Amino acid sequence: MRNILAIAHKELRSYFASPIAYIVIGFFALLYGFFFVAIMQYFVRSSMQAGLMAGAVFGRLAGESAAADLG
Repeated sequence: MRNILAIAHKELRSYFASPIAYIVIGFFALLYGFFFVAIMQYFVRSSMQAGLMAGAVFGRLAGESAAADLG
């Protein structure tokens, strides 16, 4: 086990000695950040639509008119 850790330590040290590792890490960080923002926007949009639908349905059940939902 000690040999494996020594090899892994040496490999990781050599990766971060070159700028390639930083470029790859930066690329993946940008990629994951893009997908995180895209998924969050989808969930926010979906929750807002669900809130509008729930407000329209429960408002009508409470006796409000459909015109009250629009303005």
